[in-house]
Amino acid sequence: MDSAGLAHLCSTTAQSSIVHLRHIILNYCLLQITKTPIKRKSIKGDCVRSLNRMIVYYRSVLYKIFHEGALSTTLFCFTENINFAIIRKNDFFQDSLLKKQITSQQTAQQKLESCVVYWCNALQPKEKVLPQVVEKILLQRRRCSILGQSFQEAERWDDQLWTFSSKSFLAHGSDLKEDRPEDHPIWITRGLTNENNSHYGILTGYIPQEALNIYLFSHWIWILMSEETDVFQHATTWIQNKAVQASWVWRYHNAQWKKGVWI
Repeated sequence: MDSAGLAHLCSTTAQSSIVHLRHIILNYCLLQITKTPIKRKSIKGDCVRSLNRMIVYYRSVLYKIFHEGALSTTLFCFTENINFAIIRKNDFFQDSLLKKQITSQQTAQQKLESCVVYWCNALQPKEKVLPQVVEKILLQRRRCSILGQSFQEAERWDDQLWTFSSKSFLAHGSDLKEDRPEDHPIWITRGLTNENNSHYGILTGYIPQEALNIYLFSHWIWILMSEETDVFQHATTWIQNKAVQASWVWRYHNAQWKKGVWI
């Protein structure tokens, strides 16, 4: 079955059986990409591009599939070069994580492993950088929370993670639409708490020091535009007296990202 045939079959079965549709998509992907050896690069590229176009078109359906969670393997995301993730549910949805909340004692003992700043600019704006950062976090089998967003910002990031590329998307949840953050490895929130047991807390703007507990996450990431120097100075003041194991700054210069020491 080619991707056109799959798309037609999906459209005819989506309304009647979401479970059936999930099996169709997963079996097709596993057969075409993980089971069948494809030696010619051009054929492989055509296959993946066609499949990605279909996946983007049906992303709302895949979103439901992702959260229904009846299968042990869940299709998560694709990229053009087949750097896709077939994520085992147990990697993210272990019973212990679903049943156990982080206590205040555990939070107090959280170690600060890293604090990182990405300086964005016109060539590498926040809208482009944040999805790339989140994708790298997921490939490490880690969770993240995008914190302190206004209603409009949360809506914008919600849309951006679905549509940032024509070749891939990032399934996620937000407190605008869902009420079970523990089910989502990526959580967009207007709040400032670790609701989905994340390793990474991501900030995209100014947050008052007194409003945020730095020990909620073991890793912190600031994604800032180059003119947001006041936010950077505030972040520096916030972490400089903390026992952070590593801190650095990424700057985009001469068409590449360069890493420098922060504190």
